[in-house]
Parts: sequence; structure tokens; C-alpha cells
Amino acid sequence: MAEKLVIVEDSVITSLLTNPKLLADIPSLKTAASSKNPGSPTCRPCARKAAAKSLNYAQAKRVIANLRGEPLARLKKELGADKIRVIYGSESGKLVQITM
Repeated sequence: MAEKLVIVEDSVITSLLTNPKLLADIPSLKTAASSKNPGSPTCRPCARKAAAKSLNYAQAKRVIANLRGEPLARLKKELGADKIRVIYGSESGKLVQITM
């Protein structure tokens, strides 16, 4: 039987951030994802857009790419995957692809 591969994209990260139990297991994920400051818009539609733009997906992907052991197993279980693939830009600007 084929292994299930999940590619970690922005929408997957947004979904993961809604799971408080997972964030308790991997606190660096929440810290990395919220490392941008969106400012303070005054209307609700603008506030929602600003919140979505405030997530630092590249940093969150780096955190996921560096997971090992139990946190990685927990993430795979949460995603229902045998393997996960993370594609992100490194700090030097090169595209990095890691499959775990």
C-alpha cells in the first residue's frame, strides 16, 4: 500500500494553528507563525485580512522542518500522514524541500 504524503502548505499551517493541544506539544510553531506584527486596523474585515497576513509561514515551515522525535510523530498523526514534505525558502534565499 502506498504511503500517504502530506505537503505542508500555508493552509495546512493555518489549520494546525487552530489546534490548541498540538500547539501545546509544539509551542515553537505558534511563536514562529505569529512573529510578524500586523499593526492595528480599525474595521473587522481589515482586521481579519491583517491577521491572515501576520502569519509568518516561512518561519513556521522552518520549525516544522526541524522537528524530530515525538513532536514530529504527533504532527504526522494529526495530519494523518506517513510522511510530510515541507518546502520553504532558506535564509540564503534558496528553496529547500525536506521529506520526513
